[in-house]
Order: sequence, then structure tokens, then C-alpha cells
Amino acid sequence: MSNDNPKPNRPEETPQGSHGTSHGEYIDADGLVHGVPQSSRSASTKVQLLAVGVVVVILFGVIYITKLGPQTSSKSKTTNELNPSEMIVTQAAAEAVELRTASVTVEPGSHTIHTNGVVHFSPYNTINVSPRLVGRIQSVFVKVGDRVTAGEPLANLLSSDAAIAVDTARDADQQLKLTEVTLATARKQYAAGTPEVTAAEAAQISAHENTVYTKRMLALTREQNGIGGFTDKPLSDAQSAAKQADTQLAQDLKDLQLDQNAYDRTAKLFGYGVAAKADVELAEDTLGKQKDAVANDREQLRIARVTLEREQKAFSTKLYANQTVQQSQTTYEQAVIQERAAATAVTMVKAALLHDLTQAEHDYQAALADDQVAHNVLGAYDNPSPEGVIVVRSPASGVVTTRNINPGQMVDQTGETPLQMMTIVNSGVVYVDAQIYEKDMVGIKVGEHVSISSDALPAHFSATGTVDFVSPALDPVTHALSVRAEIQNPLGLLKDGMFVSTVVDLGASSPFSSTPVVPLEAVVHDGNDDFVFIVSGKGKYDRRKVTLGEQRGESNVAITKGLTGKETIVTHGALYLGAGGTAAD
Repeated sequence: MSNDNPKPNRPEETPQGSHGTSHGEYIDADGLVHGVPQSSRSASTKVQLLAVGVVVVILFGVIYITKLGPQTSSKSKTTNELNPSEMIVTQAAAEAVELRTASVTVEPGSHTIHTNGVVHFSPYNTINVSPRLVGRIQSVFVKVGDRVTAGEPLANLLSSDAAIAVDTARDADQQLKLTEVTLATARKQYAAGTPEVTAAEAAQISAHENTVYTKRMLALTREQNGIGGFTDKPLSDAQSAAKQADTQLAQDLKDLQLDQNAYDRTAKLFGYGVAAKADVELAEDTLGKQKDAVANDREQLRIARVTLEREQKAFSTKLYANQTVQQSQTTYEQAVIQERAAATAVTMVKAALLHDLTQAEHDYQAALADDQVAHNVLGAYDNPSPEGVIVVRSPASGVVTTRNINPGQMVDQTGETPLQMMTIVNSGVVYVDAQIYEKDMVGIKVGEHVSISSDALPAHFSATGTVDFVSPALDPVTHALSVRAEIQNPLGLLKDGMFVSTVVDLGASSPFSSTPVVPLEAVVHDGNDDFVFIVSGKGKYDRRKVTLGEQRGESNVAITKGLTGKETIVTHGALYLGAGGTAAD
């Protein structure tokens, strides 16, 4: 036994026959029978008398042992020789030391895991304030440790970028208004029409009326042709055409002569310096046109004579008796074509209006998009003043943990690693990182309930949360499993870096096997080992080495090795059984 459990001094051996013991045995103050080394048998009579006095003090247990006589001593000696770890205690001695026994309690597998953890601020609730701007800090409204709310002003920043954004938004607004007016005009024109549309629609109406008229004339021509009213009509027409061509040629020849005389006179006057060059050119142009007219008249006359000759032959042979009908048919078909062309013209004019309307709508949508982008930029800058002063606001509620700016400081946030103006942490939810040993990790999974406590916090404080991350690998150094829990921290008592006691609740079904549990008082410490005493028979107790597990409550402890759970053990007075015998695993 260790020094924590002292035992009474061992008395000297009494002579053989004294108090009912045999030679080589003695009874200690607790009434236990032990063998005595050979060297002790030569002790003085005075020491023997003192041992007898001590035995008498142990009440009637000594008397009971004395009455057992040599037979009990022989049995004890035989038993000890067979099982050195077994202790024999008389009933009187057991009653004297209030020796009590009980069956080992078997508790089901643990539903909780106890470990330590470290509090960390959640990276998901940590915000670095770093607007991408270049400018000068005008003023700062907060300091480290201040609690801020979402939208609260943190600092004022004078930025040329913001001033440019204000101008851009103003220009976008003006462009949007202009396109709105253009669109409204285009819609009105498309609905009411334009002079071009009116003229095209009038031409379409006229063409339609002409089509109706020529259709009716075609019907009349066919009717007259049926009664022979147009047999000489083509010939007379050809004669008239030939005569008209001849007359037109004669008239144009006269005009040509006049134009030639006018040109000669103008050219002569130009040679004298009286007429202008422009007059000569005009006279020359008029003469050329008249020559072309004469040439055309001659060609028309030739054609008319050829036509007349053909019609004379046709009339004589009655070949073109239906020519008038065909002519009327052609006129009607041309009228139909002209009506279609007029309808197409109306469609094209309206398509032009529709194109203008579509373009106006497209321009309006583009201007609207540009205006929205410009105002989105202003919104990102938190609607700066016309001078470009931006109010840098807190993006979320929390506590200012760092501040890296001061009034008058120039900042350039356009680089790859912009300056973090401030850091704001919402400590309402924190993370607790804990290490779970290999023997316990089988019960850990995401969603398990977690509770924490700390001696550094007010009494009865506790916080709860759930496991939201379980590492897929063990720590290569500690061989422990990293677990992270999300804990509610509405009062902000949990601080970053704080150590806390962590309990993981595994729920109703435990993944761990049942465990024997004994009172702490039943465990006897001897050196580096722990023992309990097993009831092996009436008045007989076997000392057995055990391995302790975690403490259960204030007065019990789990046994991980050495007990099956079916044993009966000494629960009170185990210290008085002594440390004799050898360990039995």
C-alpha cells in the first residue's frame, strides 16, 4: 500500500498456543491472521505482552480469534499457502472495522465524452472592412473594442473614384431622360403615322380604285369584242401612232434647228466676249438634248411604221381581232401590280417607323441599364456626396477587433492585398475546437449536442451548441481527432483563445460497451497500482489488480480492466485489509 493508506503497526508474534494461534503466526490489530518471519519468533516476552494488549483493544474480535484455536490457524495457513493474495477476516474483525461489501455495478456505455476545448471566433462571422478605393481618410468614428451595428458609420473617406462615379451617374440620368423622350415620340409616330405613311396609304387607295376600274373596263372590252366592235381598232391605233410619230419628228427637227442656231450665236458671242461660258454650256446642253429627241423621234417613227405595217397585215388577215381585249387584260394586270406595289410601299414605310420605334426602345433599355449600373456603383460606394466623400459603414453587427486607419491617412485599396481598414467580429456565435482521443472518437458525429463550461466564467454558466465539423484525419502528433462545435454566445462571455471544459452528448444510444463501476472508497492504491478486494468466500477476500477509467460522479470510478461486473467487492473498509499477497490481474 502507498503512504496515503497507513496501517497500524504489526504486533510481534505471540508464543505458540497463546491466544489460540500456532507457531509462526500472529493476529494484527484488525484481527487478520498473517505469517511471521522466522526472525520475529525470537522476539522478547515484553513485546509479546504489548501485542496481546493491542489485540485486546480490538474488541471481541480478538476473543473470537482466540477461541478458534489451532484449527483456524491451520486452515488460514493452508489457504494462504494456496492463494497468497487471499485475505481471511473474522466476523468480529469485519464488524469492528465496519467492513461492507456489494455487487459491482455495471453501467451501460457512456453517453457523454468529456474533454477540453479552445474558443475561437468563427471565420464566417469575421469581416474585414476593405473597400476597393483610393483616397484619404477624413475621420474615424470607432476604436478597437467598440460594439457596432450593421450600417453604422465607421469612417469618412474622400475618394476621386467616388466623385467620378457621381458624375457618371448624373450623365446616365440625363441620357436616360433623353431616350425616354425619343421613345415617347417614336411611339406616337408609330401609332399616328407620318406624312410618308399618309402618302403611301393614299397611293394604295388610288391603286386599288384603278384596279377596280380596269377590271370593269376589261369586262366591257370582252363584251364588245364578242359582238365585233373592235376589229379595226388596232389598225387605227397604229395609223394614229405613226402619224403622231411623224408629226413629233417634224416638230423636233424644227426645234433642233432653232437650238443649233441659238448655240452658234451664243458661241460667237462668247468668242467676242459678250456671252458667258455658262450660256455656251447651257446652249450646248440644250442642243444635245434636242438631238437626242430627234433621234428618239426617228426611232419611234420607225417603230410606228413597222407596227402599222404589221397591223395592216393583221387587219387584212383578222389576226388581232382580240387585241383590244388583251390590251385591257394587260392594263388590268398592271393595275393589280401597281396596287401590290402601293401596299408594299405602305408596309415599308410602316416598317421604317417600326425600326425607329425598335431602335428607340433599344436605346432606352441600354440607357436604363447604364443608369442602373452607375447607381449600383454609387450604392456600392454608399451614395457618396458630390465631392466624393464616402461613408464607410459596418457591414454587420459585432465588435471592432482591429483598426488600421487614422484621419489624414492615404489608402490605396486597388492592390492585390488591400489594406484591412478594420475587422469586425460577430461574437454571438463562436467555435470551440476540441481534441477527442481515439478510444472515444467512435461516438462522434456532426450534429451531436455539446455543452461547455469554464472556471473563468460566472458560476453556473454554461453554453450549448452542436458539432458541425469532424476532422477526417487524426493529428499526426497527438493522434487525437479534431472536432469543432458551434456555440451560441449571446452575452459575449466566451472570448477568443479561452480554454473551456467540453462535454459531447452522444444521445440515447451509446456506442461504447458497458463498464463496471465501483466506489472510489473500494479502490486501494499500492505504489503505481490499484486494487480492489473480491469476496471469494465467507470471510475470504481476494486482492485483485484493476485499471481505473474515468470518474463517474463524485464517488464512483469506472474499471476498464480487472473486473467482469459479476463480482462482489469490499466497498467500505478496504484500507484495513492491508497490502498482503500478490497482484492478480
